Amino acid sequence: TTTTTTTTLPPGIVLFRIRSGTSTPLVDGHGLTWSGDMLYGNDTSARAVANTPLTNQDANTSALFYYERFAKASAPQPAVFYRLPVPSGYYTVRLYFAETSTIAVGARVFNIEINNITYVWNVDVAKAVGIATSYTVTIESVPVTGGSVDIALQRITGNPKISAVEVISGDDSHARQPLNTTIPYSGLRIRCGNYQDLVDAAGNTWVGDAFFDGTTRARGVATTTSLNTTADLWPLYFYERYSSNTAAPPTFYTIPVVPGVYTVSLHFAETSPIDVGARVFDVAINDITYFFDLDIARTVGIGRVLIETVSGLAASDGVLRIALVRRSGNPKISAISFNRTAASIPTTAATTATGRYTLRIRSGNTLAGVTDSLGQVWSPDTYYLAANSKARSVAETTIAGISPDLWPLFFYERFVPATAANTSVYAIPLAQGLYNIKLYFAETSSIAVGARVFDIVINGVTQISRLDIAAVAGVGSALVVTIPHYAMATDGPLTIGLGRVAGNPKISAVEILQTSWSEHINATAVSSVRINAGSSVAVTDGSNNTWLPDNYYVPDNTRDRVVAHVSLTNASADTWPLFYTERYLVDPASSDDVYRIPFVPGTYALTLYFAEIFYNPTVPRVFDVLVNGAVVIPALNIYHEGGLFSVVAKTVTGLQPVDGFFVIALRSIQGRPKINALSIQPM
Repeated sequence: TTTTTTTTLPPGIVLFRIRSGTSTPLVDGHGLTWSGDMLYGNDTSARAVANTPLTNQDANTSALFYYERFAKASAPQPAVFYRLPVPSGYYTVRLYFAETSTIAVGARVFNIEINNITYVWNVDVAKAVGIATSYTVTIESVPVTGGSVDIALQRITGNPKISAVEVISGDDSHARQPLNTTIPYSGLRIRCGNYQDLVDAAGNTWVGDAFFDGTTRARGVATTTSLNTTADLWPLYFYERYSSNTAAPPTFYTIPVVPGVYTVSLHFAETSPIDVGARVFDVAINDITYFFDLDIARTVGIGRVLIETVSGLAASDGVLRIALVRRSGNPKISAISFNRTAASIPTTAATTATGRYTLRIRSGNTLAGVTDSLGQVWSPDTYYLAANSKARSVAETTIAGISPDLWPLFFYERFVPATAANTSVYAIPLAQGLYNIKLYFAETSSIAVGARVFDIVINGVTQISRLDIAAVAGVGSALVVTIPHYAMATDGPLTIGLGRVAGNPKISAVEILQTSWSEHINATAVSSVRINAGSSVAVTDGSNNTWLPDNYYVPDNTRDRVVAHVSLTNASADTWPLFYTERYLVDPASSDDVYRIPFVPGTYALTLYFAEIFYNPTVPRVFDVLVNGAVVIPALNIYHEGGLFSVVAKTVTGLQPVDGFFVIALRSIQGRPKINALSIQPM
């Protein structure tokens, strides 16, 4: 029987003090004895260097740096410099360096590994302290279980070298605690770029770097004592993880977490001088960009800490993916902290309104919905197909063509990434029936016409071909595409697909309103009606008149849309909602029926209401209004009649239904005809 005994030495015992590069021992200026070089690796060589007195050492101690051990040009990387036998336990390892001759910053850069773990990155002695000044790296609580302290230097540029080595028995007070990288976490603090744990003054442990992407790199940076945080946290910002590979994916960390809602804080600092604009990047978590064009130097300056926090972040798939997307320079991060604030991720099912199924979805934001000025609730993103699509936030900007209360819909979006094999974005369970489908789009940032082109596909059938948001609406304007009276023949999912032609297809919101043919044809004849054109909600004005949700329209010829919610100069506020929506002709060069309304026999007055919210002088809007085939309002130009933000009301009297209907048509002369509201009352 063989028994293995593990001996743990008491702290403070010096096991090795080695003078590298020479067999001659040395007693330094502090009375410490350094042995001659020993136990070094075969891929290294020894040499004498310039006997330059060091600026921070006495003459005797300076002599410690007049010899050195360096890696051979043919050495494998990393090159093992020393293999020092020690009992199992924890050790403090001190490594001594100096550049005694002139060398450019960046000419000799290397990482330090101990027992196959990188503890310090991008050591550049010339950059850190200059020439003829000693530089000491101390690594505490190094765990040893294999019987030796193996010291290796990984070449970045030039030949790594070392002047002296010291190994002292220690304890685990600064050790990195074992971190299970497979179990999910509900809270963690990560020290980026350094594998050693850090315990702050509050007793919080910042674990050594973990869960990082292999394409990123770690490094130590300039140490400073002027950071705007407590001194116990300064070391967090003396190391960082960064990416210098422009071809690498932007993901820095993929952290397993318990599904739920999280608050995530990301820590940054520029500890060395850098120009504003030299390092700019976006920050995305779980494929949603939360911070655009982050520039640490611009935001807080040099030597100042910047902490960016995201609250209410949903991690439904059990991971936090943190990505830094390069705009200029090398993205970097110093520390990460997160904690779970709620166990469940909010979901909002479809609601019913006025007895009809209604669903409104805010695409790209899985947590927060939007309630518009009409009280309509747009639920957080739901029914999306995560395998085919991703969510992200985009530039927050004013959105023309739609009311400000709906602008937040366009600050997030769901898009089809280039890697998606399937372009179906949503699968929404619907009962058999008839539905109006509205899809909302906007380009919030500059994009060329033709750069993003896609088809809109419903249940496998292309409904709109080659949609180009920039070409149709321009940048910064809302585009609402309506697919009226879509028939679900059976119960099942309504799949919405965005078929790529160019670029990555995307969508900002989805609205589904149940309807029926009986609302438009073969309906019961009425004796009066007021209609809120283009809207799915009723409006009651100050005179207690009810304006019905849009009804009796001709779906093949027209579309509805939401326009800007503005104050109107010549109408009472209770009627303004009538002008927040409109119905317009699909073909701007046509003459088409817009409404077919069944009426009982009689004589009636028709009043049509218009408001020009936008005016393009190069394409004025001029059109005729026809009732039962006869022109009743010729060459109407809303802008010339009332200007911007002013109601234009046109009344025609003495009208009688033909064959039981009033058929209202618009005929374009220039531009696209439209209508905001109508009233037909008996005379």
